Amino acid sequence: ISDCENGKIELIITKEVSRFARNTVDTLCFTRKLTALGIRVIFMNDGIDTSDKDGELRLTIMSSIAQEESHKLSERVKWGMKRKMEEGFVYGNKRIFGFTLDHGVLEIVPEEAEVVKRIFHMYLHEGKGTTRIASELNADGLYTVRGKIWRQDAVIRILKNDKYCGNLTQWKHYCTDYLTKKVKPNHNEDPDAPLITVRNHHEPIISEEEFNAANALLMKRGENARKGRKYSQHYWYSSRIYCGKCGWAFGVDRKSVV
Repeated sequence: ISDCENGKIELIITKEVSRFARNTVDTLCFTRKLTALGIRVIFMNDGIDTSDKDGELRLTIMSSIAQEESHKLSERVKWGMKRKMEEGFVYGNKRIFGFTLDHGVLEIVPEEAEVVKRIFHMYLHEGKGTTRIASELNADGLYTVRGKIWRQDAVIRILKNDKYCGNLTQWKHYCTDYLTKKVKPNHNEDPDAPLITVRNHHEPIISEEEFNAANALLMKRGENARKGRKYSQHYWYSSRIYCGKCGWAFGVDRKSVV
């Protein structure tokens, strides 16, 4: 389009309407824009030339058909993915920290699995927060699956991922509209794109009890943070001593600690 606006193109030849756009509005919008620039568009298989008197009428009909074909294709793809998810096929990135993913099958990476176990142990049994855990992993020269330093959000993603306890939940994000391709987090509000969970899907790295306990603690600490209580287990007295006037929890003045 930029080349057309800059006078570099005089004529556009495309195989068919569905190759030009899968959206009726886009098709008409851009062909009108090109016509205003004095540029014809010829759709070979559909026998349409936008310079013809009835070109836009026939183009509207064919683009509507192309849009419906796109819709049907989207539904078929969605149905196929749902069936495969229910069968336990794993979609997603080729590498998940602690696992390799090969043709939809998860396999444990032993050295990374030890780091995962360490993260859960530090969070559950040592009372360490996610920021401190990330700092200690970085201090030990450990890196994420992408070779980056550990950050708080990376640790939280580990703690929230049920793959580590042997379960598999998929379709956590889904496309809300086949035209706009807008993707949003899945809260199970769309019956056509439900969250799909397969229990005991693969060999776990940690127990389900540890996973549930860690997520319960995450929720508790999140509630504390929203109430202005920054820590839940940082020190024995953290979030236990409150101001009688404002109601906020007392913290440590690090400058005064010897």
